[in-house]
Amino acid sequence: MSITYQQEFLNTVMPEINKLASLEWEEVQHDLDKKVLDPDWDIYLLLEERGYLKIFTARSSGELVGYFFATVSPDLHSKGQFFVSNDAIFLHPKHRKGLIGVRLFQFTEKCLLEDGYGYLYVATTERNKIDSLMLRMGYGKVETRFLKKLGK
Repeated sequence: MSITYQQEFLNTVMPEINKLASLEWEEVQHDLDKKVLDPDWDIYLLLEERGYLKIFTARSSGELVGYFFATVSPDLHSKGQFFVSNDAIFLHPKHRKGLIGVRLFQFTEKCLLEDGYGYLYVATTERNKIDSLMLRMGYGKVETRFLKKLGK
């Protein structure tokens, strides 16, 4: 099993991403009975075209087994600065043993650093915690987020 890591473009990986996205959605979404997976690919493509979306992938013998979507945003608290945060991270359950996930993170970090970004924020879900992995990889917990559905 040969694992490769690369930065790819959405228009070339979208069909493969779609196949894995439903698995990710079922693992991490908190209100599956109220929300459906329906990515706004037009917005994703626009963000990528403008340089605000980066996609990093892991492939096993050519087959997509994992992805890391990162979005670039202006840091409104530090004029002229940008930060990068994850939008979606997924590694197929069959490939979670070993270091594939760690290496996908490391590849992502390397590429972002080469592009001049100094910080990567990673939000994780309470439904599928990876906190221990994040701490082992040198990430520090900086905030806690809460979610409330407004209205009915």
